[in-house]
Amino acid sequence: MFKLIRMKNDMEEKLNAKVDLVSEQFVHPKLKLQIMNDLKIIYSNKQ
Repeated sequence: MFKLIRMKNDMEEKLNAKVDLVSEQFVHPKLKLQIMNDLKIIYSNKQ
C-alpha cells in the first residue's frame, strides 16, 4: 500500500499533474471503458 502511494506521489511530482493509480480489478464495470479510453501508459528506461 505504501509503495503504491509513494509511486503516485513520485509520478505527480515528475509529471506536474494529478495521477490516479487503480488496480484494474477494482474498476467498476460501467466506468471501465471510459477509463480505458483515457488511459496513458508511461514507461521508463531507467535501469
